[in-house]
Amino acid sequence: MKRDYQELINNYQGGDLDLSGCEIKNLELGSISGSLNLSKCVIGKLSIGWVSNTLNMSGAEIKKIETPIDANFVNMSNAKIGKLPEHIWTDSLNMEKSSIEKLNTDIRANVFNIRGTKISSLPKNLRVHKLITDSKSAKNLSLMTLKQCDELILDESIYFEQRDLVENYNFSNVVSSNEIEMVCSM
Repeated sequence: MKRDYQELINNYQGGDLDLSGCEIKNLELGSISGSLNLSKCVIGKLSIGWVSNTLNMSGAEIKKIETPIDANFVNMSNAKIGKLPEHIWTDSLNMEKSSIEKLNTDIRANVFNIRGTKISSLPKNLRVHKLITDSKSAKNLSLMTLKQCDELILDESIYFEQRDLVENYNFSNVVSSNEIEMVCSM
């Protein structure tokens, strides 16, 4: 049964909006004060404002996303997306097992998951605290791109740059050489 997305949009009073499974040629929405569910949707062109909570596009097929994505959490797992917008700013971005044609977007996220995703390169403007990937996805990425991330989780192993440990450690609390050895051995 096809869902009538136009009726759902017309009856929207605020809060969460569920358009999952809809086939939409052009979807234009303002800002959503809540979550927006576009999972398993087929969309030609998508234009949305900010989403205050979760933007769920898991399993969706979207040819083009016109406007920047600003949401607390963005889930694009198992999605097929042709063209991403100029930027994606979020706390957590999940693109696990997705197919993305062009990933030249400015990405800013605390957590960015690209495990199982076919990506030839990540964008130059990548500001990510924690990058989650696997060796198959990471083999096409440059070392400079991987080094831009504060923390890298590769095949369930955690790697991070040690300068964070030194910058955030209060050395004035170390009073004996035994304690220094303990700090270094960690």
